[in-house]
Amino acid sequence: MLGYKIFRTTLLTLILLALVVGQITKARADTARRDPDDQRVLAKAQYLLKQVSTERDTLKTDNAQLKAQLDAANAKLVMQRKTSDVAISQYRENSSNLGERLREMTEKNQQLAAVLQVSQNEAGERTQQVRTCAEKNLKMYQTSLELTERYRTKGVLDALLQKEPMTQMKRVQIDNIAEQYRDLLEDLKFQS
Repeated sequence: MLGYKIFRTTLLTLILLALVVGQITKARADTARRDPDDQRVLAKAQYLLKQVSTERDTLKTDNAQLKAQLDAANAKLVMQRKTSDVAISQYRENSSNLGERLREMTEKNQQLAAVLQVSQNEAGERTQQVRTCAEKNLKMYQTSLELTERYRTKGVLDALLQKEPMTQMKRVQIDNIAEQYRDLLEDLKFQS
């Protein structure tokens, strides 16, 4: 739009200049017959010609400045587009990388949660095994105390009857009691 106005103004200036030059040429041809009015018209035409030339030069300068500003603005726009394109591509790449890292971290978190669950289950089993061992250990201790007490209270008669060679009834009774204690201790033995 601005270029059109400059073009139109320049064209009008040139037309006016051509008219003025035509008038000047005619006025010079009639120099011999000049009168004071012609002199004024000629001076006015020369003044207008000078003014139009000055205005034309000013418009050319303004046009050149505006064109330079437009070129600079276009160059700046191109640079800003390139910069924004680079920033957008970096953003997309970073976003993609972050998405991938998020997926990896989610998978790792799920794996760790599964490992934690397994560890908690194993810890629960171990705790139960320790309780069972403690209970069996207590029972074994009580059984050994009972055996110790029986042996301590064993009298001479029991010892003789145990060694009696004929019926060996006491011996059988003692072997049965020993077998019961052996079975009880075997049941109380920890099995992993």
